[in-house]
Amino acid sequence: RCSPTNRSYMDRAQSLTQWIAIRRCYHQVQRYEEHRGARYTWIYRTRTDVVLLADTPFAAVSVSGATATGRVYTPINGMSGSRMYACANDMIFVCPRALCRPYFELLELWTSPHCTPASWPQVAPSERWGVAAAVGINAKGRAVLPARTIFADERTGAPNGMSGPPTEPYWLPPKPKKMDVHYYFYARYSDGRICTSRPPGSSVVPRRCCGLMAEALWPYTIARQCTFDHDLHQRPAVSCLRW
Repeated sequence: RCSPTNRSYMDRAQSLTQWIAIRRCYHQVQRYEEHRGARYTWIYRTRTDVVLLADTPFAAVSVSGATATGRVYTPINGMSGSRMYACANDMIFVCPRALCRPYFELLELWTSPHCTPASWPQVAPSERWGVAAAVGINAKGRAVLPARTIFADERTGAPNGMSGPPTEPYWLPPKPKKMDVHYYFYARYSDGRICTSRPPGSSVVPRRCCGLMAEALWPYTIARQCTFDHDLHQRPAVSCLRW
């Protein structure tokens, strides 16, 4: 019912396909943890075309101890320098073990039998968070939308899906305009609000923008293969994107 090809989600770049392998990898991690009888402390996920230019983000994260392990991390600037893309970066994701599941099991948002899609005829849009909020309509006896959605818990701040897959009906909202489907892992760790500003002179987004997500200053580039000469010899090229 909640197909990613639904026009409200419209994964034109087919970005969600990478989560098939991401999920398989996570399941391998889980099996190995069960085999060894112990869990990892952190899990790092990087794309295969990423070239890291610095040590692990522990050197970049400005907090430590319980504060550090209470958040998940992506490189600063998201998929571009625009603030609306803050934290929604699919290049690198780093999480303390207890907070990893919502990211690695992202596809369950579409595959769960409990999902009510955004194209449901009873959607009443609200611009409060920059997305259509889950507002039920009961006009003429019609069914209302499920009260649950995919955002982090309003009371505890716990990310959506941290303890397991959905067990009750929920509403999968449409992604905001100009956002890619990366928005959905961002939404599971936050209230779904799009970040539109940051403090003057600061490169760090306000915490309210990303919920439990934080941006780490972690330089990297994207490696590409390009043809440089008329002999069609392939030579490696590195395109510096952001840090």
